[in-house]
Formats: sequence, structure tokens, C-alpha cells
Amino acid sequence: MIVKFKSNATFVTKIVGHPIPAVKWYKNGKEIVSDGVKIKLQEFKGGYYQLIIANAEDSDTGVYQELAAREIETLNLAKHKNFMYLHESFDSLEEMVLIYEFISGVDIFERLGTGNFELSELEIVRYLRQVCSALKFLHKLNYAHFEIKPDNIVYTTRKSTNIKIIEMGQARLLTPGENIRINFTAPEYCAPEVHCHGLVSTATDMWSVGVLTYVLLSGLNPFAAESTTKMIENISNAEYIFDSEAFKETSIEGMDFCDRLLCKDLKKRMTAHEALEHSWLRLKLEHLSTKTIKTLRHRRYYQTAQRGVTVAKVKIAPFEHGPVGGQIIHTVVDVGADVKFACNIENYDSATEVTCGNVYTHLLYSAYTGVLVSTRSP
Repeated sequence: MIVKFKSNATFVTKIVGHPIPAVKWYKNGKEIVSDGVKIKLQEFKGGYYQLIIANAEDSDTGVYQELAAREIETLNLAKHKNFMYLHESFDSLEEMVLIYEFISGVDIFERLGTGNFELSELEIVRYLRQVCSALKFLHKLNYAHFEIKPDNIVYTTRKSTNIKIIEMGQARLLTPGENIRINFTAPEYCAPEVHCHGLVSTATDMWSVGVLTYVLLSGLNPFAAESTTKMIENISNAEYIFDSEAFKETSIEGMDFCDRLLCKDLKKRMTAHEALEHSWLRLKLEHLSTKTIKTLRHRRYYQTAQRGVTVAKVKIAPFEHGPVGGQIIHTVVDVGADVKFACNIENYDSATEVTCGNVYTHLLYSAYTGVLVSTRSP
């Protein structure tokens, strides 16, 4: 149903499924946003939906409609439990109406400020598994999100451990060679290729996951510098270190996970599938540390994080043709122990031959544990 802005409307919906889901609709709800996007809620025997009107009174005509159109396109395809569910959408010449499932939770940094939420490696792994699972699904559709950051990942409720990725307005179907603009507000989560106006792909999202992991484990921006210009230079060169104090309680697997995503070369980053296969994310939850991570640095980082919209002009990278070898998948071991290597090969056929020769390993040792952090092949 399409009505003019501020006009009354009656919604009728068919409820299916068992048990019957409860639904809330939108009459006489409370307006909670005043920047041109209007959100209204109304109870209808139970659960919640939220109504978002893009291009409402006093809004920028072009911007909201463009973002909303991308959001509709992507969410109509991204039917995954860790993406916000778009129930329905309507549009007219004046406005676009999006009806979402209602999410009462907040992002992880806001939750840290509540005082009743403890951060640990177990919680971070549980969080990242869901993020990578959603991205694996999205990337298989040949879409990239292009705005993975803490603000766009929210818990479904204030007590839940389940998350949803939101804000799909920057998502794109990856058409090779297409020139696009990416708007971003958190420069540290943007990959080198974005800052350098280069070729972007699904690997661009995985850089963001690497930064997200580093920040959650330490409460630090991996590319922090005295100026934004210097920070972007650090990002462009993938220059970072693991601060010995901030990471002294972090597992070797957790640091290795960051290392395999914060690579300047897109082809060397783990895919979402490879991230899910990494030894850190594959650990059983009972084997992960439940020790509380001190979050003073996290709160300081959140309060001082840079904001402000920047636009980057980039081009979508061409598809890979022929066999593609993924990262060597390994197990982190103590010095002197045996290690088994595995590598995924994609886009192959019956004529493909795989050989292993002239391989050397680079051993990276932890400065404070004296054990092997990672083994890499060029």
C-alpha cells in the first residue's frame, strides 16, 4: 500500500508458520529519528516490525532513495539469519517505505558500556563466526557489503549473543570493470584499495573483518597515527604491529587470524569461507578463553573514533579465471611439532594439475610466549 506522507494507512498481513509469529505494525508509533528517515512502531499482538520511510519530509531526495534501493535489492537476495530481514518494501514518486524486522539490541561497543556485558575471546569468536557466515553467503551471490564495521553489526536483543548485519546501502553487485563510489565514515575499516582508489572485490570486506577482529581483541586502532593522513598511509601500506601490552592475553590463533586478513594484496586475504575454516574459528567454544578482556581501551577507542563521510571512487575487480589457490590452511603448533598443510583450489577442471615445489616457510614467533605464531607460504 502506498500513501502520502503523514496520511493514515491500514495494513493487513497474512501470518504464516508455526508457532504463529507475533507481529507489530505502525499506527501512532513514536518517531525515533529526525534526520529525514522516519521510523515508527505499532503493536499487533506480539512481535515487532519497524517501518522506515526514505525521502520523508525535509530529506535529500536523491541520497535516501539511492541507498534504500540498494538496500532493498541486496536484502531481497541476502536471506540469511545474520542479515536483517526485510519484510516488505513500497515506493512511490515521493518516498520509499521499507518494513524490517525489529531489532532491540545495540552494537558491541554500546553493549560494552552497559556494565552487564563481558568481552572475551569466546564472545569474539562467536561474534565473528556469524559475521563470516553472513559474508560467505553474500559473497556467493557475488555481492560485497563494503561497510563492515561495529556500528553495522548489532545484537538481536540486549541480552542475545546472536547478531545481524544491517545498513546495506553501500552493498553492490560486483560487475567487473564498473566504476562505483563508496561512502565511508570509519577510515580504518576501509581496505588499502579503497583509500588508493583501486580495484575492489569481496576481499575488501575481509579486510574490514580483520580490522574488526584486531579492535575487538585489543581496543586499539591497528593503524593509529598522529593524523588522518598518516593513518591512511599506514592502511595503504598495511603497516601495523601487535601491541605487546594489549595482546598479551590474546591467543596465537587470534593474532594469526588478524594477520591473514590484514594483507595489502587482496589475493592473499582469507575468503569468508577460509576464515570460517581457520583454526581459531573452528575451536570448540569450551576450548576458548572465557577470561574477561579489559575494555578501558575499547571505550576510549569508541569515544575518540573519527567520523565524517568520505567518498572514494573505485573500480570493481575482474573475475578470476582458471584455477585459483587459496591460502595454505594450517594448524598453530609449538616449536618442533609436526604440522599438516592444506590448500583449497577453486575453478579447476579435470585437466588441472597441482604441484608443490620451491616452497619455503616463514616462521613468526611470539615475543612473549616463544611459540610458533604462524607458518606461511609465499
